[in-house]
Order: sequence, then structure tokens, then C-alpha cells
Amino acid sequence: MPLELKPLDDPGKPGWFELRAAAPAPLTPEEATYQQTVAEIFQQLDRELAIPASTSDLGKLKDAFIAGKRKDYVENLGQAAATALAPGRTISAPEWGEELRTLTTQAILRFGRYLESTDLIRRRAFETSSEEIPDDGAKRIEIKIYVVDAQDESAPQPSEAATKLFTRIGETASVFDTVLQQMRPSRSKFSLRRIIAYLRGLPPDDGSFAYAMHKEFTKKLLGVAEMGLRGARPALGMVALEDLKEQYRRRIAPLAKNAYMEKLGFWCFLLAVTALALRHVALTGVLSYGCGQGDYKEIFCFGAEDFWKTHHTFFFLIVGSAFGAWTSFAMRNVEFTFLQLAAPEADLVEPKLRVVFVAAITVILGLLIWTRLVNASVAGMQLDAFRTSGSVALLLGTFCGLSERALSSALKNNADTIAAGVAETQGKPRTP
Repeated sequence: MPLELKPLDDPGKPGWFELRAAAPAPLTPEEATYQQTVAEIFQQLDRELAIPASTSDLGKLKDAFIAGKRKDYVENLGQAAATALAPGRTISAPEWGEELRTLTTQAILRFGRYLESTDLIRRRAFETSSEEIPDDGAKRIEIKIYVVDAQDESAPQPSEAATKLFTRIGETASVFDTVLQQMRPSRSKFSLRRIIAYLRGLPPDDGSFAYAMHKEFTKKLLGVAEMGLRGARPALGMVALEDLKEQYRRRIAPLAKNAYMEKLGFWCFLLAVTALALRHVALTGVLSYGCGQGDYKEIFCFGAEDFWKTHHTFFFLIVGSAFGAWTSFAMRNVEFTFLQLAAPEADLVEPKLRVVFVAAITVILGLLIWTRLVNASVAGMQLDAFRTSGSVALLLGTFCGLSERALSSALKNNADTIAAGVAETQGKPRTP
């Protein structure tokens, strides 16, 4: 062959080569054209390498993508040339001329596609990638979305639809990460989840299912980001994102809701058992020990020796409030939304603290009724009947748990009214 392939001895240009004449005989027009075409392609690629590297995260990622495209193109160009110029190959002159024309045309067309793809990369407002990172002794998949610098006026600016999709993808990724963290098993051998699993006769959870779900949907979310943001199709990306969120909700919602109800039910049950045990202790008189003796134990008697015996129905109020709080969650959350997968309750209060809160406002309402600061009746029955009736106390406590939000607002209004009344009384001059 009159031409030979000579690799370049340059570590910064792997796979690069040049075509040289292998014999003193002059090159045919087809050989000269092919040689000149390859040389001009490498000259343009060399000018690309001379462009200063970007310093931004987005620019670095784009440079890496372009470098990968360049490497693939050079490899394909070299493989085609090496195959055609293989030593010992015999071919007729007409066939050789036709093959060189084909090689020249393919090199130009592929270079045009390379320039088009790199131009699209440079004009993107977003770039995406994913990385598996350690997280609290486990692993999770993190999606990274790089956005063009807003101060760079020459850079392509994202559209309003793309910006909205970018925000929604970040919100979705946050829900995925939060659910993964919630579904992971605790490293404590006596965690609530392990206790519930033991009581249900289930094997300990090793976290593999949670990670598998997280990995599956995070990879799909990355695909949505690549299509909608990198591919500049935000409208289609938004449709795909909503579909992905619905798929995730249908898969995770039953698990998330049942897990939260189990956790809330455990603390409600613990509160109810504790309240019944304390009521038994109160009736035995143990809590009244030391009352009337004038020592430090008086602070637990609230000025009455039989305080705990007299107020023993308050423990029934607490039992009812625990049952009502657990039932209230199931009644208010018939179907989980996507955002509820990460936060079942809008106020973000943990189950154990919610149970304590509900018990506290129930006791406050009981004190208001007991002291007759609040007089109320339902269907002709006075609510202060809970003083002597355990059934009424249980029912009243249950309704307090069911309507915890309305009750807390009502108590706040009553507290404001009482405080305003006290302030008004304090402001009036005393009569002599």
C-alpha cells in the first residue's frame, strides 16, 4: 500500500495518527485526498485541545463528555484506516480507489456528526450524572445536576419549563432519599422496628430491599433528568416525572403508611398501658404516700391528700386519647400523597411526640371541664360526668384524640380568652 498509518507518540493524544507515503511513488488522487482529509480533521481536533479547560463544575462535566466523544471518533477513524491499510493486503486499483473515496466520505460524515454532538453538549443548560456514595454506614445513589452559571451571559440560559422541571426533580430526589433513610433498619438491636418485626414473627430487615427500591427509582429519575434537562425536552420530562412519582407512590405508599401506623400504634399502646398502670397505682394510694406530712412529697399531692384517687379518671382520658390519636391518623390519611411518603404528617412531629402532645391537650381539656372553666354538654349529657364514669372518660379522651387539631385550636382560643380576662381584671382599679 502506498500509504501507511503512523501512530503519534504523544501521551496527550491517545489513538491519534497520521498517514504517510510508504513508497517514493506518487500518491493517487484518492490517496492524496484521504491523507489530506485525515490531516485536516486532526488539525481541527488539535485546535479543540488548545481551548482552555473550564473551571466550573458544569464546564468540567461538559469537557469530559466532549473528550469521550472525541476519543470514540478517533478510535473509529483509526480502526477504519488500519483495516484499509493492513500490510499484505491485495486489492485492484479500481477497487482501492473506490474504497478510499468511501473512507474519505465516512470520515467527513462522522466528523460532522461529532461536531454536531459536541455543539449540542456546549449549548446545554444542564448536565446530569449519578454517583453511589456512603451514607450513615450504608449506600445511596445521588443524582447530580449541574446548571449553567447565571452570570455567564454567553452561556445558554434554561427556559422556565426546564427550571420548573429541575426544581421538581430535586424535590423528588429528596423524597427518595428520605424514604430510604426511613426504611433502613436501625443498627440498635432493640430498635422499635426490630421489636415490631419480632412480634410479627418476621426476620430482621438487612436493608437490601430499601436500597434496591432506591436504586431502581433513582436510576429512572436520572433518565428523566437526562431526557428533560440534557435533552432539552422539559415538557416531556415533566410528564415522565409525574408518571415516575405515581409508580413510586403505588409501590411505597402501603409500606410507608403501615410502617407509620405500626410505630404510632406502638407508642399509643405503650401510653395506654402506662396510664392504666398508673391508675391502678393511684387507686392503691401509693401516689398519695407522704401527703399531709409537710415534707417534699407534698408537691405531688397538689394540696389534697386524696388528689390521685379523686382524679383517677384522668388516666381513662389518656387511654382514650391514645386510641383516638391512632384512629385519627388512619381516618385522615386514607390515601398517601407522594410527599407524604417522606413526611406522613404535615407538622413533621414524630409518633412518640404526637402521642405525648395529644395526651397533654386531653388532660388540659379535662382540667378545664373539672374546674368548670368550660361547661359543655353533648346530647344532654354533661361532659363533667367523666369525673365518676370511666366510660365517659374513655369516650371523651377518644374524641380528643380524633380531633386533636381542632382541640388544640379551641384550647388556644380559650387560653387567650382567659388571659385577656385576667389582664382586664388586673387593669381595673381596686375599689376601697
